Amino acid sequence: MSVVELFSGCGGFSHGIKAAGFSVAVAYDNDATLSSSYSRNFPSTKQIQADVSKLTSDDVSKEVSGPIIGIVGGPPCQGFSSIGKRLENDPRRDLLSHFFRLVNEIRPFFFVMENVVGLQQGAAKKVLSKALRQVSDAYCVSEPMVLDASNFGAATRRPRVFVIGLLKELGIEFTQQDLAPYRKPAASVSDAIKDLQCAKRVSSLSLSDTWKIHSRVELSPYAERLSSAD
Repeated sequence: MSVVELFSGCGGFSHGIKAAGFSVAVAYDNDATLSSSYSRNFPSTKQIQADVSKLTSDDVSKEVSGPIIGIVGGPPCQGFSSIGKRLENDPRRDLLSHFFRLVNEIRPFFFVMENVVGLQQGAAKKVLSKALRQVSDAYCVSEPMVLDASNFGAATRRPRVFVIGLLKELGIEFTQQDLAPYRKPAASVSDAIKDLQCAKRVSSLSLSDTWKIHSRVELSPYAERLSSAD
C-alpha cells in the first residue's frame, strides 16, 4: 500500500496519507531548505533530494518495494499564484506536467494533485488541461475542485484546487459528494493557539528560538487533536 509524494516540502501530503491509513514509501523534493524538516516529521519514509522533472518511473520504482498504489503532490505554485507575476515562461509551471507524466509512467491506482486557485484562472487553465491529457485515457479524473481547509475543521481559510484520479479499471469515480462525511465547522484562531499564551522562551539561537509551555490552559477540541497527533 505504498504511496509516493512528489514536491514533498515538510510533508503536508504525507501527513494526510498517513492519516488515511497508507504509508509513504519515498518523498521527493529539490529544495533542501523547504524539506529540511521532512525526515523529522516522517523518519520511516525515504527522503530523496531530486529534480522531479528529471525523474523516471524506473528511478521511483527502484526505491519502493512492492506496488505503488498512489502518487500525491503539490507542484510549485509560484507560476500560477494570483499574488505573483504569473509569468507564462516561468519554468516552475512545467513541473505540473511532470507530475502527470510520472503518473502516466508509473500507473498507480490513484493520484491526488493540489495547487493554488490561480491554476483555474486565465491562461493557467490551459496548462492544467494539457497536463491532464497525459492521464485522461487511463484514469477517471475528477473535475478540478476548489476545497477550503476551513470547511474541514482547520483554523485557516485556505482554498486550493484539487484534481483526483482513479484507474478506470477500478470502476470507481470520485466526486465532491464523497467528501461530505469529512466536512467540519471551521476552528477559530483562539481554538488553535489559545494555549500559547503560557509559553515562555527558554533559549535563543541565530535562526530559531525554543519556547516551553509552563502551565496549561484548557484546550479546545481542535488543540487536543493537534496535541495527540502522531
